[in-house]
Amino acid sequence: MGKYTNREFIKYLREKVNPKTPKVFKKSEEDFTIVVPEEVNYIKSYRGKVTFYLTDGTTQTTIESIAEVKEKFNDCPEFISGDENSLINSKYLRNSTYASGEYQLKLRMSDLEYVRVTPYNAKKFCEALDIVSLRYCQQYRRMMLTCQRFNIRLFDDDIRQFSKERLLSEFCDSNGNFLMTNLYYNQIWQVYNWIINGELPEDEIFMGNIRSFWYTYLKPVLSVLNKVQEKYYGDMIEAFTKFTVDWKLFNYKEWDFLDVKRYNKKLGKKKRIYLILVAEKEGQLRLLEHIHGKHDITTIALGGEPSVLSLEYFVDDLEEAGINKEKRFHVFFATDYDPVGHNIQKTFLQKLKRHGIKNVAIHDLVTLDRFTPEEIETSKYNLLEEENDSQNWLTRAKKWVYKTGGIGDGNTWRDRAYGMEADAIAPGKMVKLFEEEAKPYLK
Repeated sequence: MGKYTNREFIKYLREKVNPKTPKVFKKSEEDFTIVVPEEVNYIKSYRGKVTFYLTDGTTQTTIESIAEVKEKFNDCPEFISGDENSLINSKYLRNSTYASGEYQLKLRMSDLEYVRVTPYNAKKFCEALDIVSLRYCQQYRRMMLTCQRFNIRLFDDDIRQFSKERLLSEFCDSNGNFLMTNLYYNQIWQVYNWIINGELPEDEIFMGNIRSFWYTYLKPVLSVLNKVQEKYYGDMIEAFTKFTVDWKLFNYKEWDFLDVKRYNKKLGKKKRIYLILVAEKEGQLRLLEHIHGKHDITTIALGGEPSVLSLEYFVDDLEEAGINKEKRFHVFFATDYDPVGHNIQKTFLQKLKRHGIKNVAIHDLVTLDRFTPEEIETSKYNLLEEENDSQNWLTRAKKWVYKTGGIGDGNTWRDRAYGMEADAIAPGKMVKLFEEEAKPYLK
């Protein structure tokens, strides 16, 4: 976006000029029209008459030509031509649409429908505002509202250099409660702006993975507050998710974070790209490689619950391959028959949906009917032996048993609290199960 960040773009539009000097135009041979530039949204020439559309909803007209009007507005650089017959006050841009090769802009204090901008003048807009595309009209408004709502600011000083007193002053509510999440938001936003403006310190340019951000930027601040705890790492990931998925203010690729799971996925060819085999464990990679090589489908080994970063990169790869997100996707899961496997499926599907892939058919390859009674008896494992209070494991296990029935015929849920690992299915058998389930879609 050139030298401006989204936030600075707003400031640019609001403060570049503040034209309050009235301008006088002929309304007729005997009368005059007086307009104040900052009160003008839009100027349009139609059938020889030029109309000024004002921010209060009223209009003024002049018999002077649009060329003469543009000449008088030369000292107001916020006014930019939409086409040969119009001027648009860029301070009041609200959002934009793009259709039939042209942008149409909506202005902030105006009852007008969208105003037209030709492709040539769209380039002039971008040059004048130092942005890449008029699509940032929408982004800067969304960013402005988000930053206002969540008190996200752009500090001139490195937050890592703040004293404890200043941290408590900047990130506490009116009752003196420290707002850890607000610290995350502001720290992330500061570093993001450094990155896109090329201001990242030279010795910090190799960011690595997302944990590098934790060690380089957040941990030093938490040390000042004496709050270095691993639980805050998960909260930081949630803060990144807000920016990337919920608010859509940036994506992980802009940070150039390393996708540590990048070798765990392969894309299918042609229509088989829409068939996705998902394995829970990286130990199943050779199985996935075999099925991908044989059937040209998409495969991915998650290595646990999928991260937002890995899923963003995965969907980006699919998009670059030319997928149509509206088409039907068939997702085949080779995940454990237990609470963790159930949650991995749920999380994967939720994150696909948040990235625009919503038309999904689910095929579960690891279900009890895939095992013989003897296999179940020898391979099942007791969920309660893995009880972990910090993760509410007991509650998760109970909910899963009630949802699925668990394993066994006991009278209580504890009697049925057993699971089966996907690895209990031999690789050769898993290939056959997939081929049987996917047969209608491999044609």
